[in-house]
Amino acid sequence: MDKVKGERRSAGAAGAPRWLAEVVLVRLATGGAAAKGELARELGALAGARGGRAGVEAAVTELLAGQFIDFEANGVQIAAAGRRRALDWLGGKVLPATGWDNTRDGVLIAKALGGWSVLSGEIKRLTRVDGLAGAIVAAHFDLELKGHPSPSRLRAALALVALERAFGDQVTTDFDAKSGLSAKAGRLLAAQLLAKPRALGTDARLIAALAAEVAGAAKADLPSLRLAMLRRLVEGRPVMPPAVRKKRRSGRSIVTDNKAPKPAVASPIEIAAKQVVPAQTPAVAPSAVAAPAVATRRPDLVRFVTDVRAAALERASGWQGNRKAYISHVWQT
Repeated sequence: MDKVKGERRSAGAAGAPRWLAEVVLVRLATGGAAAKGELARELGALAGARGGRAGVEAAVTELLAGQFIDFEANGVQIAAAGRRRALDWLGGKVLPATGWDNTRDGVLIAKALGGWSVLSGEIKRLTRVDGLAGAIVAAHFDLELKGHPSPSRLRAALALVALERAFGDQVTTDFDAKSGLSAKAGRLLAAQLLAKPRALGTDARLIAALAAEVAGAAKADLPSLRLAMLRRLVEGRPVMPPAVRKKRRSGRSIVTDNKAPKPAVASPIEIAAKQVVPAQTPAVAPSAVAAPAVATRRPDLVRFVTDVRAAALERASGWQGNRKAYISHVWQT
């Protein structure tokens, strides 16, 4: 079957989007017959810069040559072979009976997300901007969350992903549930996953910003996210390549596969928080601070937290015995 699909794709116009012909077939199967120019107008935006209306017309020509569609008096109609090809591409037993608009904004979006269920509950969720943004983020970062995760659950899971990227295998999968991180601290961590990290006031804004960046959308509203995801589908660009998904999951299961018992210790942040900080610490002149040695490996989380606390001592503002400092000042140190 894979060989047949490859032969079909290679028969299309050079440089045309990968799945444009299949989208044309789904449009005809769920929306009925249409003139060639009408199809070009409807689907040209989905074809993007690589295809456009010319790409849609080339796909129609290819499908006619393969006898997947026919020209009738009322326009282009899908043939029996085209229905089988569309059904095979969607991976279902029957073609959706909800009409083209609902199929485009539901089933095709779900297919663009990869691994996400196309059950009616999931489809309904994808019709809302918060549901679609959350699904995009969960699919891209391979977040294994049950049900319909709220923005706060997504933020907590994304904070863990940011920690995994910083400290690798030294962070366990249940860390975020026991760390006691505040919502603001979790957002600051999760925002590091953005190409240009920045502070975002709410979890919903964080998820929307990440979703727009992942999808390549100009804005984080529903039409922009839909268009970006449909273009990714037509071009054959999943939100998370399978190789990356497999690598991250294998990295997560290192401890589980070896069946090594979990040490009965507190989380790294709890360990660092228990360290006693002197009530009064003499100020250290900047010139007296020695240049840090070049580390041969990334520090573990306990050492990182300890270093942050040490840096905070140098920038303490005199509150409660020189034990508090502005985060921005510590960041500069």
